[in-house]
Amino acid sequence: MLHLRILLLQAHSIPERHLDYMINDSAENDAGHLFGLIAYEGAYYGNIGDEIQSLATLRFLPRVDYLIPIDKLHSFRSPTGRPVKVVMNGWFSSDPDAWPPSADIEPLFLSFHLSGVGLEDAPYSGPNAGKAAADVWLVGENLEYLKRVGPVGCRDLSTLHLLQEVGVESYFSGCLTLTLRSKLKQRMGQIAIVDVNADLDALLATAPREVRSRIVLQSHLLRDPADWSQPMRFAKAQELVWLYSSCSLCITSRLHCALPCLALGTPVIYVTTGRDPARLEGLEPLLNAMRPRDLADLRWTDWMSPAPNPDAYLALRELLVRRCSEFCE
Repeated sequence: MLHLRILLLQAHSIPERHLDYMINDSAENDAGHLFGLIAYEGAYYGNIGDEIQSLATLRFLPRVDYLIPIDKLHSFRSPTGRPVKVVMNGWFSSDPDAWPPSADIEPLFLSFHLSGVGLEDAPYSGPNAGKAAADVWLVGENLEYLKRVGPVGCRDLSTLHLLQEVGVESYFSGCLTLTLRSKLKQRMGQIAIVDVNADLDALLATAPREVRSRIVLQSHLLRDPADWSQPMRFAKAQELVWLYSSCSLCITSRLHCALPCLALGTPVIYVTTGRDPARLEGLEPLLNAMRPRDLADLRWTDWMSPAPNPDAYLALRELLVRRCSEFCE
């Protein structure tokens, strides 16, 4: 059996108390089910936001029996012959031929994003390589699979519209990272700036002198991702979530930084990017969003007393918690 708590602790010297807010305290009786967790591996997957989504899933799992790479879901075989429950959340997919998932997987489609963008640089050579997953999965037997496993919880409204147009029962669920929680009693006072789509020097110039020493620069992009083992990836993701739960303000253009900050109660400013707007449809309104050209106008009081986050995400979080809890019983 594989337990992610052990993997995280082995990968880095992380105090176990730092993991408390990720683990479901009541997930003890698993009724004999097996559980899998989507994982990302290799040089192509260099955005740690993928692992942050997996950490959100981990909260609900009694244990993890198998780590299943996202582009090998179709070839997975349960060693025991018993079905393996898998929460199918995340961005799908860089390999449109890696579909449908194996019959050994019992899926819960939740926080599911179906890409309408083809990726010519993806390292796959199947007959549909380079095509958008939406162009391959919404026809024929692939479409029939989605109809059988519905209803599908969609991470964004763009995916919801794609599925509804072809008759797949579906609903808007938002992102599973909205379910992260923190048990911290107090914050450490840092200000996290994470992959901001703006002139960083101009942004830092607006910071009052008394807060500059509290600024922490971070990125979700891994250097040489092929060198990162699964334990290292999960540990790095956990370290970032710990930072987001302990800082007093976060400014970011990363969706899987901004949404966890919402869930963790951390004031966050989401700086829009204009790239791939479909994956943000329905999510950006949950945030205090700002255009890059307006960022230089950040007022002194914003650094010291940032505006509270909107609370529209709370209804989505309740829905996500209920659906995952029921699935993992």
